[in-house]
Amino acid sequence: MGLTTFIFAGIVLFIILLILVYKTNKEKYKEKPFKSSFVALALIVLNWILFLSDFYVYLPEKIGDMIFTPIWVLVSIIGIISSFREYKNNLFFSLLILVLSVISIIMIMLTLLIGSM
Repeated sequence: MGLTTFIFAGIVLFIILLILVYKTNKEKYKEKPFKSSFVALALIVLNWILFLSDFYVYLPEKIGDMIFTPIWVLVSIIGIISSFREYKNNLFFSLLILVLSVISIIMIMLTLLIGSM
């Protein structure tokens, strides 16, 4: 499952980057996104790749539990802050980061609820 997950994540990342390049090159989006927005997007995508590739399973259980939820919450908060900061500069990029952050928050809630059963 690990190799296919990396391949799938790479394809999804490539498609997202193609969409970003296509959308930001139009005249409507002349303003380039802030560097902090790129960092927030990279952190969200990296966190999803680590989650989908079962990276946290390979860590010892205590360390994996201690790292998983706080990092995911922190990355989601960074994404939301970056999205609000980016809103007036580049609307498309802002919405992309906001949607990924909201999906991450929903997944945090689901994992916490399922894990507490």
